[in-house]
Amino acid sequence: MDKESKMKQSIRYFAVGLLTSSVILFFAFSFMDESAIKVEDGSSEELIEAVEADGYHVLSSSEYISLSTKATGEEESEEETDDKDDADKKEEKVDKKSKDEKKSKKTKKKSDKKDKKDKDKVHKYTINIKENMLAPTISDLLKQNKIIDNAADFNKYLEDKGYAGYVQLGKHKVNSDMSYKEIAEEIAKKK
Repeated sequence: MDKESKMKQSIRYFAVGLLTSSVILFFAFSFMDESAIKVEDGSSEELIEAVEADGYHVLSSSEYISLSTKATGEEESEEETDDKDDADKKEEKVDKKSKDEKKSKKTKKKSDKKDKKDKDKVHKYTINIKENMLAPTISDLLKQNKIIDNAADFNKYLEDKGYAGYVQLGKHKVNSDMSYKEIAEEIAKKK
């Protein structure tokens, strides 16, 4: 066979393949999809059942109107009440704000005094450093026990100054009067 006849034969096989696949698809779409309800063929009850089976709710026109009027009626009654009470509410808000401001000032003064007492008080803690305990965990423990104020800063200090790799296992006594350097030297034996 020459090249031309081989080419014609390949094109014929390709055409037969296209025709065959078209026929198969026609039958598949025509006869296989009978389970779906078509809008033209189904009764309204069948359509409602199909929609509700998919998890939706079907409302009649009268049900929809009654629900929408209830919603707008509630909004209107809320608006009327709001208009009447706006003046009263504004006065109450002003009074409440002034009371809240007074309370917050008192609370702030109390918390400031408490913070000063906490800062003046020396907190002591014995940290037990265990195997595989990392510097961030140690910093968090020291923060939780009020030895340091900022765990991230202390962790950064340990990393920057090279103490993080030399943290020693065991119990170490620290207190809130100690500087970052003193705490780092206590928990890490840097060579």
